[in-house]
Amino acid sequence: MAQPLEIACDESGAEGEKLVGGNSDVFAHASVLMDAEAAAAVIAELRVRAPTPADEYRANHVLREKHRAALLWLLGPSGPVLGHVRVFVADKTFWLTGKVTGLLQDDHTPRLGLDPLARADAVALYREGRRTFGPGRWAAFLDSFNYLLRAKNGQGITTSVADTYLLIDELRTAKGPAGDVMRALWEVRDRVEEFRDRLLTDPPTSSPRSTRSSPPSSRPSPPGATAWTMAAAPSPSCTTARPR
Repeated sequence: MAQPLEIACDESGAEGEKLVGGNSDVFAHASVLMDAEAAAAVIAELRVRAPTPADEYRANHVLREKHRAALLWLLGPSGPVLGHVRVFVADKTFWLTGKVTGLLQDDHTPRLGLDPLARADAVALYREGRRTFGPGRWAAFLDSFNYLLRAKNGQGITTSVADTYLLIDELRTAKGPAGDVMRALWEVRDRVEEFRDRLLTDPPTSSPRSTRSSPPSSRPSPPGATAWTMAAAPSPSCTTARPR
């Protein structure tokens, strides 16, 4: 029987249900496949290259400008983590615009990921929204849908479809691709109301987390992921959810 693999994982940038207006623009999740002896050797070398008296060696130690050479050694093409680390980085605003434009699809159904068919509209809205509507109204639009598309937000904030569509009514007069998305949203208000009602009466539950582990793979991303431009970088392996 094969021995189970022990993979260390950690995240950064999670702020609960709040995707916009928080302290971080991205969410990152990293996994490391490395035995204890190799990991100890890496930390020992980092303590030489970027010394600190702290008992626990943390990322902020090596991220200091004076220790940049150590960081480049760690993550460089000849560094010790190449092939042992996989990182996923998601742009929170792009994730939210993808969820919004997913509502424009005729066959829209709630899903854990993003709808590849909504990619073009999501990219247009992500790139043009702030410039077209102005920072204030763009932030208000994102905030509104951030709360509208969740059954519970943990902050006691209530957003109705009616309130959201008062804002969309203003924004749909704008020209360009972002205005086109607002006009399309205006036409599917019934679908948004149906989605919101279903969310409140039958909120989805998270699927159980798998306890099985597997080593980092060099296989290509599945078609749905590729459609959302999840691009791999050579060192370390990095996947991003952000439009090109």
